[in-house]
This record gives sequence, C-alpha cells and structure tokens, in this order.
Amino acid sequence: MTEDASVCSKVLAAEATKLLLKLLGPGNEASLRAEAAGALKSLSAQCKEARREIANANGIPVLINATIAPSKEFMQVQTSVTFLVQERTIEALASLYGNAVLACKLVNSDAKRLLVGLITMATNEVQEELIRSFLFSATMKRQGLQKLKKTLQQSSETSVIIVDIRACVESDAVPLLWLLKNGSPNGKEIATKTLNHLIHKSDTATISQLTALLTGDLPESKVYVLDALKSLLSVAPLNDIMCEGSAANDAIETMIKILHSTKEETQAKSALALAGIFDLRKDLRETNIAVKTLLSVVKLLNVKSEDILVGASHCVAAIFLSIKENRDVAAVARDASALLVLANSSTKLQSKQVLREGTNIGKINASAAIARLLHSRQIDSALTDSIDRTGTVLALVSFLEAADSRSIARSEALDALAFLSRPVGDIGDIKPACAVLADYPTGIIPIVSCIADATPLLQDKAVEILCRLCQAQPLVLGSTIASATGCVSSIARRLISSKNARVKIGGAALLVCSAKVNHQGVVEDLNGSNLCASLIHSLVGLLTSAEISEVRDQGRKDIISVSRVTDETNNNDSERCTSVIYGVNIAVWLLSKLASCDDKSKLEIMEAGGIEVLAEKISQCFLQYTQSDYREDGSIWICALLLAVLFQDRDIIRAHATMNTIPVLANLLRSEEVANRYFAAQAVASLVCNGSRGTLLSVANSGAAAGLIALLGCADADICDLLELSEEFGLVHYPDQVALEKLFRVDDIRASSTSRKAIPALVDLLKPIPGRPGAPFLALGLLIQLAKDCSPNQTVMVESGALEGLTRYLSLGPQDAYEEAATDLLGILFSTAEIRTHESAFGAVSQLVAVLRLGGRAARYSAAKALENLFSADHVRNAESSRQAVQPLVEILNTGNTRIRSTLAAARCVEPLVSLLVTEYSPAHHSVVRALDELLDDEQLAELVATHGAVIPLLGLLHGENYLLHEAICRALVKLGKDRPACKMEMVKAGVVESMLNILHEAPIFLCDCICSNTPIQPFQKNIPRADYTLTPQQALEPLLPLLDSPASAVQQLAAELVSHLLLEEHLQRDPLIQQFSSEFYLEVPVAVLVRLLRSGSESTVIGALNALLVLESDDPATAEAMAESGAIEALLDILRNHQCEESAARLLEVLLNNVKIRESKVTKSAILPLSQYLLDPQTQGQQARLLATLALGDLFQNEVLARTADAVSACRALVNLLEDQPTEEMKVVAICTLQNLVMYSKKKVAEAGGVQVLLDLIGSSVPETSVQAAMFVKLLFSNNTIQEYASSETVRAITAAIEKHLWASGTVNEEYLKALNALFGNFPRLRGTEPATLSIPHLVTSLKTGSEATQEAVLDSLVLLRQAWSACPAEVSRAQSIAAADAIPLLQYLIQSGPPRFQEKAEFLLQCLPGTLMVVSTGPNPEWGESFSWSFESPPKGQKLHISCKNKSKMGKSSFGKVTIQIDRVVMLGAVAGSTHYCLKAKVDLQGIWK
Repeated sequence: MTEDASVCSKVLAAEATKLLLKLLGPGNEASLRAEAAGALKSLSAQCKEARREIANANGIPVLINATIAPSKEFMQVQTSVTFLVQERTIEALASLYGNAVLACKLVNSDAKRLLVGLITMATNEVQEELIRSFLFSATMKRQGLQKLKKTLQQSSETSVIIVDIRACVESDAVPLLWLLKNGSPNGKEIATKTLNHLIHKSDTATISQLTALLTGDLPESKVYVLDALKSLLSVAPLNDIMCEGSAANDAIETMIKILHSTKEETQAKSALALAGIFDLRKDLRETNIAVKTLLSVVKLLNVKSEDILVGASHCVAAIFLSIKENRDVAAVARDASALLVLANSSTKLQSKQVLREGTNIGKINASAAIARLLHSRQIDSALTDSIDRTGTVLALVSFLEAADSRSIARSEALDALAFLSRPVGDIGDIKPACAVLADYPTGIIPIVSCIADATPLLQDKAVEILCRLCQAQPLVLGSTIASATGCVSSIARRLISSKNARVKIGGAALLVCSAKVNHQGVVEDLNGSNLCASLIHSLVGLLTSAEISEVRDQGRKDIISVSRVTDETNNNDSERCTSVIYGVNIAVWLLSKLASCDDKSKLEIMEAGGIEVLAEKISQCFLQYTQSDYREDGSIWICALLLAVLFQDRDIIRAHATMNTIPVLANLLRSEEVANRYFAAQAVASLVCNGSRGTLLSVANSGAAAGLIALLGCADADICDLLELSEEFGLVHYPDQVALEKLFRVDDIRASSTSRKAIPALVDLLKPIPGRPGAPFLALGLLIQLAKDCSPNQTVMVESGALEGLTRYLSLGPQDAYEEAATDLLGILFSTAEIRTHESAFGAVSQLVAVLRLGGRAARYSAAKALENLFSADHVRNAESSRQAVQPLVEILNTGNTRIRSTLAAARCVEPLVSLLVTEYSPAHHSVVRALDELLDDEQLAELVATHGAVIPLLGLLHGENYLLHEAICRALVKLGKDRPACKMEMVKAGVVESMLNILHEAPIFLCDCICSNTPIQPFQKNIPRADYTLTPQQALEPLLPLLDSPASAVQQLAAELVSHLLLEEHLQRDPLIQQFSSEFYLEVPVAVLVRLLRSGSESTVIGALNALLVLESDDPATAEAMAESGAIEALLDILRNHQCEESAARLLEVLLNNVKIRESKVTKSAILPLSQYLLDPQTQGQQARLLATLALGDLFQNEVLARTADAVSACRALVNLLEDQPTEEMKVVAICTLQNLVMYSKKKVAEAGGVQVLLDLIGSSVPETSVQAAMFVKLLFSNNTIQEYASSETVRAITAAIEKHLWASGTVNEEYLKALNALFGNFPRLRGTEPATLSIPHLVTSLKTGSEATQEAVLDSLVLLRQAWSACPAEVSRAQSIAAADAIPLLQYLIQSGPPRFQEKAEFLLQCLPGTLMVVSTGPNPEWGESFSWSFESPPKGQKLHISCKNKSKMGKSSFGKVTIQIDRVVMLGAVAGSTHYCLKAKVDLQGIWK
C-alpha cells in the first residue's frame, strides 16, 4: 500500500479492514498488533474511503483502547509494555484524525485530539515521557495535564484546545515544578518547553517556587529552571520586577547572583537566560537592573570557558541594544576600562577568541557586543590601542569569511568594522583601528565578498569600510575588487541607486581603485551590464547634489580620499595637491577615467549636462578660492582635467555649452594654484587643437593668452606630478606652449590685438625667472612666430623693450640654441627700416659682434644675417662700433662657418653637375639630378643652376622608362621655373609640355601623381610671352584628350585643367574647332574629375566644372549621388567659404542636398555648420547665393536626424540673423520655411536664437505672403508647451495687429493668423485673460462677418477658447470680453440658420453665454401697438418661455385679445420668432420676439 496506492482498493474490496481491527485486540501478541496498526496506518493514509470504513466499523474506540491499555498496564506495574504497538496505533489514529469529518465520532474529542497530535509529533523518548505523564496525571485526577506536549506549529483546529491547556497550566503549575525538580532529564525538558510555550502571563507563586529551585540543592542542574524563569520574567510586569522584595525582583536578582556560581553550566545558562530577557525587554534594558547585570556579567569575560564566554557575550550584546538610551550602561562601558579596554582578557580579547574559535552563536553574540559597545564609546587612544593589541579587527574579518552571506551576525560584524573604520579625534601616534587592514591586505577579501551578494544595507557598510582604505592600499583594494566576480557591477548599481552621497562617493572611490589596476576590465564590466550610461548620469548628478562644505573641508577626518601616488619611490609627491583625491572630486576623477579611453562616455557626460556642471563648479570654487578662509581641495583642477579630456572630441567642442566654458577657463588661468592653471591650459589646448577656426578666435578673444604665457617654462621637477597626470590621461605635456603656438599660427589672431597684448608679457620672459628656466627660449620662439611678416607686431616688440631684452639676454651667454633664436629674432626685427632707426638698435651691435666671435656656429650665422640687415641703415653702418664686426666676419669666411663654406663649395659644384647631364645615359644621372634638386632649395644656387643652362639637359633626359629619374627631373624643373619667367619660356620652347604628356601615357601612378602635384598649370600660363610660341588646335588638344581617360585620377585632373586653360587662349578661341569643342568639353569629363576641378586654383576652371555639373544633374538626377560620393559637397562648401563662384556653387549644393539619398549620408551632417557660418559671414553679399544657401539648409532640415544635431543651434542663429538683416521678401519666405523644417524637432533652439521676436516683426510685414508665412510659423512654434516661457501677451498683440492691418487693407483676413492665435489660446490658457486677447475680439467679430468659411471656423474656435476662460478670469475681464463678443450675436444666429452644420454647435455654445436684450414688438398694422417691451440679460435665460397677454385699453373692463407664448431659446438661436393671436374672425395680433 505504501508503494502503490491502487492496492488500497483491493484491500477494501477484500473486507480486510475489520480483520485488521480485530488483530489490535489485547489477546494478540504485541508484534502482531503492531503490524496490524501499521497496515491500518498505511491504508488510512492512502485512501479516504478506508478512513470512512474504519470509522464506520467502530475502529476509533478500538484504536484508542489499543493506545491506552498498555499505559494502564504500565501504571499498575503489572506487565511490560511494548511501545511498538502504541507507536503503530498512534500513527493510525493520527492518520484517521486527518479527516475532520470523523472528529465528531470521538468521545472527549478535544482531549483525545490533542493527545494524539502531541504524541505523534514527539520523538521516541519524549513520546514515552508524554504517555507516562498523561497516565500519571490521570491517576491524580488532574484533567488537562494529559495535554503536556511539545507544541510546535499547532493547526487552526487545535487553537481552542491550546487556550484551555494554557488556562489549566497557568492556574496550577505544581506538576510542572515537580517534574523540574524530580523528573528525568526528558521530563524536565518537557516541563520547561511546556512553560515556555503556554505561559503568556506571569505567576508570582510559580516564580517564587522556581527561584527556590535555583537556590536549593535540587535539581542539580539549573538549566531548565533558568529556562522557565526566563519565560516567566519575559512577560512579568516591569513594576513587579523593579519592586524590591517581589517574587520577580527576587528571581532576577538571584539570576544575577548565580552568574558567579561555582558551576560553569549554571553561570553560562544564567547569562544566556538574562540575555534572552534583555533581548525581549527594552523597558528592562533602560533600568538599573541592566547596569547591575552588566557589572556582573563583564567579570565573566575573564574566564576561559567557551560556554560562559558565549553566554556573557550574548548578555552584553543584549544590554548594549539600549546603550544609547541608558546613560548608566554607557558609563559602565566607559569606566570599566580595566575589564573592557586595558586588560588582556577584556571584552574585545575574549570576543576575538570567540569570533575565531567559538561556536556560531558565540561568534554572533561577540560581534554584536563589539558593535554595540563601539556605538556607545568615543573612540580614543586607549580604546584604539586595545583594539589593535587584541586583534579585534582581524577577528571580525575572520568571522566575516565564515559567516552566512545574509545572516544578522554578518551585519553586526560589518557594523562594527564600519564604526572602527570611521576617523576619530586625536589618538596620538597610535594607528587607527582599521589601519591594520592596510598592513594585512588579505583581510580585505572577506569584506569585498560582502558586496556582490549582499543586501543594499550590507553593501553600504562594506563600501564605507573599504573606501577608507583607498588612500593607504589603492592597488591591493583595486586588484581585489577587479578579481571578485560581479563586484564592479554591484558597486556601480549601488552607486546609482543609493540616495546617500557618502555611499556614492565611496563607491566611486572603489571603482577608481579598481580602474587603477584594470581600467579596461572596469569599462567592460560596466558596458556588459549596461550600467555605464546610468553611472555617468548618477556621477554628474552627484556633483550638483553633494554638500560642498562637507566634501571640500580637508580638515575633517571623515572625508573619503583616494591616493593617486602608488609608487613608494614617489614619496616626495605626497605633499602635492594632486597626490590625493578628496570627497566629491572622486566622482569627477572617475568620470575622467571613463572618458579618457571611451568616446561614448565623453558624449554621455556631455548629454548628462556635465560640461555645464563642471563650468559652474569651477566658477563657484574659484570664487570661494579668492576668500581668505577657503582651502582648495582639488575641485578646480580635477574639473578642468575632465574638461580637457572631454574637449578632445570635436562634436563636444561644437556644443553650445563648450563655448560658455571658455571665459571660465580664461579666468581660471589667473589662479595662484599651479595645478589649476595647468589643467585650465590643458582644456584650452584641447579646444585649440581640436576646435574650428571659430573656436580658436573665441579662445583668443577671451584673454586666455595672458594666462598661458604665465605658465611658460616651468621646471619639469616642479610640475612632475602634472606631467604624470597628462601622460595618464593622454594629454600633451606642455599645454601652454602647444596652445599658444596653435593660436599664433592663425593669421587673424597673429595680426590682432590679442597678439599685441601678449607681446609685452613674452618680452618680459626674456629676463631670467627663478623656477622657469625654459621661459626665455619658449618666449623667443613665440616672438619669432609673431614677428615674421608682421610689421605691427615687430613695432610692439620694440616698444616693449625687445631690443634691450635681447641684448641683455645675449650678454648672459645662453646656450647655443637659445643664442641662435635670439639672433634670429634680432635679424627679423632689423629687417624693418623703422626698427633699424630705433635708438636701441645701436646697443645690439656689440652683442651681435660678440656672438660672431664667441657664439656657436648656427648662432654666428644668424648674427651675421642680423648684422647684414642692421648695416643697411647708414647711421649704424658708419658708426665706430660697427667696424668691430669686420674682423670676425672675415675670420668666419676664412675658417669658421661650415654652413657658409658648404654653400660656397656647392656653388663650385654646379657647373660640373650640369655638364654630367649632357653625357650619354649613365646610372649617375639620377644622383646628379637629385643633387641639383637639393641645391635648388637655395635661391642663389638655383639662379646659378639656371645660368649654367640646366633646363635643356634636364628635358633631354625625359624619355625612356627610368621613372624614378623622371620624378626627380620633374621636381627640379618646378623649382627652376619658380619666379623665373625666362626659365619657364625656355622650358616651353624646349617641349616640356609635350615631353611630360608623352610620359603620362605610360607612366606608373606614383609618377603621374608626382607630375600632377608638382607641375601646376600657372607656371606655364603666367608671364610667358604668347607671341613667341603658339600651338595649333591640333597640337594643343590631341595629346591631352586621351589623358582624360587615364586610370590615374591625378592625370585626369591635370589633363582637364590643361584643356580648360587652353580653351581660354585668345588665338585658339578664334578657331572653329576650338569653339565647337569648348562648349562640350566639360560635359565629356568624368564626374569625379569635375569634382576635383572644383578645387582648382583657376576660377575659370571652377566655373566650367560647376556649370558642367549643373547640366549633368539636370539631364540625369542620378549623377547627383556620384557627385556627392566624389566629395562635391565638401568642395562646394570650401568654394562658398572662400567666396568664389558663390551663386553657382550654392545652386549646385542646393540641388545635391535636395536629394533624399544624399541627405541621409553622413557627409551632410558636416554641411550644417559651414552653411550657417556662410550666412553669418559679413563678406557674404550675393543675395542669390544667400537664398540658395538658405534653401540648402531647408533641404537638410527635412531630415529629422539632422534637425536634432547640435549644429542646428548655429543654423537657427544664422537664419534668425538673416531675417533681422531686412532681406528681400523672397528671402524672408525661404528663411521662414527653413526654420519651419527645423522647428518640427528643435523649437527650443529656434526660440533661444531669437526666432520668436523676429517672427513677430515679420507678422507685421506689409507683404501678405511674408506675413502669412510668419503666422504659420508662429502656429507651429506654439503648437505645444515646449517653449511656454516665450508665449506672451505681446505675441497675441502682434497677431491682433496683423489681423487689424489686413482687415483695413482688404476687408478680409487669412485664416492662418487666426490659427496662430488659436494655438496660443489653446496651449496657454493664461493668455486668454490678457488685455491683447480682449482687444482682439472686435477684429475676430469683423473677420467672422467678412471672412471665408475657413476663416469663420477659425474665429469660432478663438471665441470658444476665450469663452472657456471666463470662469477663471477676473469678473471685469470676462464681462469686457463678453460684451465685445456680443456684437457677433447676429452673425452667430445667421450661421445657425445658414452656415455649415459643423458651425452650429459652436455658435449655439457662444449664443448661450453672450449678454443681450430680449424685445417684443408688434409686426402687424392693427390693432395699434402703443409700446414695446425689452429686457436685458447678462446671459440668455435657458429653457424659459415668454407669455404675452394682449388686452384692449380703449374698452371698459377686461376685454382680452388673447395670449401669445414664445420659446425664448428659439428667439436666442434664431434672432426673431413670431407669434400671433386672433381676437375676432378676421383680425389678429402679430407679435415678434427679438434677441439682439
């Protein structure tokens, strides 16, 4: 039956149930009865029908008798009972009792029901004791004690019975006490458990008897007595316990006394019992009994017994739960230093032993005791020293390693460690408690393991502990975190979700340490768990939410910090401000680490608003930095560092927020702190190196140059930490130098006031400055850069004392390179005539002569050149001091300067080299040509080579297949022809064109590229007398046409350019063949070549290519894509930027951007900014080109992706600026349409660019098309609440004025004005009650009268919207508007009768709320109507009727003509309703009700 339930049915069918019940009878052997009971048990457990059949067969009494009979035999001590039978019988009863239906069959069912349940639940020994106790209590006639049990998890069916048992036991516990004193161990345990479970209120007598048992000889073991007392005292009233002499007070006092019993078991159990009481009784923990207990129990902490230590630790931990509320307990904990702190056997020492070697319960209690004690103590040097000597921290860590991940004990241990990790006051030379973890790094591992699989509360504690180690052991900590599976992502999640700023900063510190060890691994973990973006947003948010005062005060001990210096050899850097990262700056540091190697992170930081936050943070900190009581904590330089990293991305630089940081950085460059200035310079350098020309101009105009100059030349030893940081984050080492050099390369900046302001500061650097040894040389380089080809800068240098400074600098005997630079600068300055006449020029002569005598070779040569320039001034040359230069110059010519001597020697080599060219073919030819090519770099030697007739020999070698030789000849010929018209003419006459064209047919690609790139067209076009050498059309074109099909694109371009130039020759243009070919030439050139011709230096070529491309596109629109793929868009933008062929270029650009496929390509994104800049450029004057450029922007913004780009802001500004410049009406319409394309996705950008005001001005235009287009734009702009701050009453006023203007001009108004008005009224209800809204109503009424059907519908919408606001408006506003709208009553009545059906509902709605007058008039001739009647209403009466009684006044009496009833609602809606009454056969009274 146990194996197969289907057997039960067969057993029932065989009627075996009755037979099995008979076998339970007392006449059978015990083993047989037991087997029968087992069979019944299995049968009843498997089958409900079996249980029913057993009950029906009177089986329940049989089973009970089988259970009770052996017990009676036992009590009479007559026979030996075999409990096997009882066990089987009880199991069968339990199975039967599982069916509640059968319970009613039992006699005394309540008692027997509980008995069976209790005995079934008990173990063998306890089951035996339960049965004996039951029989014993039955003999004593104590009904109720048969229900002794171990009541575990009673079912709802026995709840009522348990109440009865409890009442019985609580009324008389003598049997239980007898068992506690005299019973067997099992009996004592049963009695104790019964009391623990059943007694819910205190009993004085029982407590007294139990106390007596504690002090008596019996029982020997007080364990069960203490358990019972614990239960009773846990529910005893506090007043009873505190009342001296009461049973409860005596009991607890006795428990405290026996803590010092001679029996270890009693001591341990008493401590545990007291711990149980204090665990449950908060009220008792706050009394003096807790103090008395604590004083006694701490003495037990000296013993070596583990059981006593466990109990004592538990008791101390329980009392410490209220240590903050009970000051006396806290005082004991502080004052008992001998026991709690200083003694080797103190609390922590013993707790440490328990933590390491004790049982699990002991470990839990020990950790709890330590945690609660620490919360009550002010950690001082004594406590810290004790904790260090006893190894408490490492013991707690050891316990963590073995504790369950989600146990309370683990939480207690972490709580203790977290408290110990917090910084404390002055503890002298003693190390902080948790500093031991830095000395024993393996102790970090268990704490790290708490992060990945713990609750948020435990994670926070672990983070708090670990983040304190970030300064002492960043590498070990980082390595442990990086190697722990899931730890990085868990920290990131906690950082993101936590509301606690300290947890966020601590988590960021741990991630920084991990990134130090494995930066790539951290990034991969964050990306793999999709946490990187959320983490960045959380970190940026932290920068705005963290309390600045908390995280910046380095004087506070509790600030979180991360050590940047990890190498022991870098101890000298520990004092630098960059050595440690503090507080909220750790978040910025982590963002910098993420951004330095991940471009996506850079963009995510920008999108999170990071740039604005950083700029604001720098501004605030810098403002505070100027205050005397502020201590810089690194916030400024770290923020600047992050900006420098972000600005390496060009997309970020183009953002509007970036431009706003430039003034902030320029201001920061004036900081006194070197790190602040250095990283501000880094940010500026990133902007300058990666930004556009506009960015460079913005940086220059900000005044940043002065701050950059102040950094020049710092000694590497002084900024070694800054150089290391630059290396770590991929930044340049010397940003000041890089930024200044980049800025001064821009001609506009070099010639601007920025440079002139920078020159005096650079001149000052020529003086020796302590700590800046490299400054003079760098200043020289920049001054040379500024002085070249810029006379105004040279003049400023001289006025700033450059001549005197250079003279003094040379007098100091600088290094060779410095000396050469100084003399080079003097040479440049003396090239200007005005400077040569300066009074300081004389002073330079003697120093230049000294350089000639004693300087290095390069410096002597530069000095000679400077003197050459200076001696061109007569007054200097004739001076006595100048004559001193003669002797050293002669010595240089004779013996000295190798550079000059080499030049003279090279001149003597020219003639032999040229003569070698005319020899027969030799491998030496290539070497000869290369040598000549080197010589041609010198202008004088080049002239000498030309004089010796090198042209003809060089051209003679242009044949055969020695392509390397041909390449060298090509380069040499170009250098010879430069600025030498005679040489160019000689080359042409010698057939240079034919020779090169012949080579191109067979030349490899590299030679074709060389010829094309090194042989520009202009040298063969300009300055060559045409009369001396002419080409026939056949000679000109025949060699070039095949080259148009060359596989080399460079050859194609060169051939096309040559042909385009030839077609412009006057003598060729007269030839019919040329005329015919000229018109078709460009159309035969491949599209890719035409695109390349757009970059030609010849304007005619560019025009020809542009026209051809336009024709090709008009013939075949598919060619547009080929043009775009060949780079046409970039080339056209360059043409526009240079203001060449603007109209044609803009036309073609617009055609290309109007192509949908081209708009979807990546290249179009880069076209927005150049087009915007072109429209903003003051040099852009051509109206047609501007119109086409505007159309091109409109084409681009039909693409949603492009309309959402950051560059769209520049486009908005350009278009708004265009509208502000009073352009043509056509231009206005096009610009508005373009903005409309943009506003679909970027309303905010349009509004911020000033678009709203411009549109309001345009609405007032006298040109209807422009005005209507502007109104449509306003409607689109205010179609939702995106730019609600720009919606004002002035907008309503402007639209109203436009409506009025057009009504006066034409008598009608376009519905677009009204739709714009409706957009404002519909989306911004606050505007409905404004004065302009009220003033608009008369014009709306007029429009309703004269407008089209669409206009009428728009007017109705406007009036309905205004009406909806009357209940919320001031009374005077709603009344004014309703009176003004009442003029529309006749029109509304007309629309109800004759208008479209869709108007009826709106017209009825308005009529029902407008004020009016109800009149009754006579409409018939007779009888005579003597008067009319009228009534005025604020709003029409609804659902009412007018009853009119007509009487004859001329007759005596009451002669009535009858009555007329008129429905007022119909009068209101229709305007007039007639009624009549007959007063005689052929006469009637005609009346009419009128609403107006």
